[in-house]
Amino acid sequence: MTTEEMKLALLTHFRYLNYPIVTTECLMAIPGSYGGGASSVADVLAIKKAVIIEIEIKQHRYEMGKDLEIKARKHAFYLRTKSLWDNWYNSWEKTAIRPNKFYFAYHLSPKNRQRHDVVYYPDIPTPYGLIIIYEMNDCKVLRRAKWLHQDSTHVEAIKERICLRLVKENIYLRQLKLKR
Repeated sequence: MTTEEMKLALLTHFRYLNYPIVTTECLMAIPGSYGGGASSVADVLAIKKAVIIEIEIKQHRYEMGKDLEIKARKHAFYLRTKSLWDNWYNSWEKTAIRPNKFYFAYHLSPKNRQRHDVVYYPDIPTPYGLIIIYEMNDCKVLRRAKWLHQDSTHVEAIKERICLRLVKENIYLRQLKLKR
C-alpha cells in the first residue's frame, strides 16, 4: 500500500467517524507566524469541534522510532519535554500548532490481524496512539492516543491554514485547466 493510498484510507476512516474536517499535508504553523520551528507538516489532520488530531504515516515499522529521533524538537514540543530543546520549546510555543492527539499510522497485511498486538511497538511514546491500516476501508486503532493537552485556542488557526491551502489548490487546478 502506498503512502497516498494510506492517506486516502485515513481520510475515509476519520470522515466515517464524523470528523467534519480531514485533510493532508497541513502546515502546523500559526498563520502570520515566523520561525523555523513551526515548519512541521501533518500527513493527515482530523478536526472535530475543539480536537485536532495529527496522524504521521510510516511505510516501515522502524520509521516510527526514526521519526522520534529525526524530529526530536517536534516530539519534545508535543510531549512537553524541555530537556535538550529548552530554547526551541519556547520558540515553538509561540509559532506552532500542537495537536491535541497524535497517532502514528502503519500498513500491515490483513493476514497479520490476529497475531498482531500493540506490544510490538514499545518504542512509541505512551501518549501517542497507533492506527494500523489493513486495507483501504479497514483501519484499526491499535492504541488510542491520550490527550497531549486540552487547549483549543489553535483550532481556528488550523482551520484558516486548511482553507488557505484549499484556495491555493483550487487556483492551481483552474490554471491547469486553462492551459489545456
